[in-house]
Amino acid sequence: MYMFFVYARTTVGSGTIRVAAWALWFIGQFLSPETRVLVDRGACQTYAEQGIGDATDCWKPVYINLMFTDLNVLWMELLFVAMENNMKDLAACNRKLMEAEKKKKRAAL
Repeated sequence: MYMFFVYARTTVGSGTIRVAAWALWFIGQFLSPETRVLVDRGACQTYAEQGIGDATDCWKPVYINLMFTDLNVLWMELLFVAMENNMKDLAACNRKLMEAEKKKKRAAL
C-alpha cells in the first residue's frame, strides 16, 4: 500500500509531468492561438521565439502544468485507495466463502 504512494510521489519528477504536459498540449489543439499560449508552454515558447509573444508570460502555462501534475498524482492516489478498499471487500468475501465451504465439509463428515 505505502509502496504505491511512494511510486505516485516519485512519478511527479518523470511520468506525471509528461502526462500533464501532453494533456495540456492536446487540449490546446482545440483552442484559439491566444488561449493556447495560456495552456501549452511549448506554444508559448514558440510564439516568444517568433516574436509573437513575450517570454515573460510563459510562467502561466508552467504554473498550470504544475497544477495538472499535482491533480494527476492526487487522482492516482485516490484511484489506489478505491482499489485497495475493493480488494479488502473481496478478501472479506473470500474468507466468508472459505468458512462456508469448511462448514459444509464438516457437516458432510
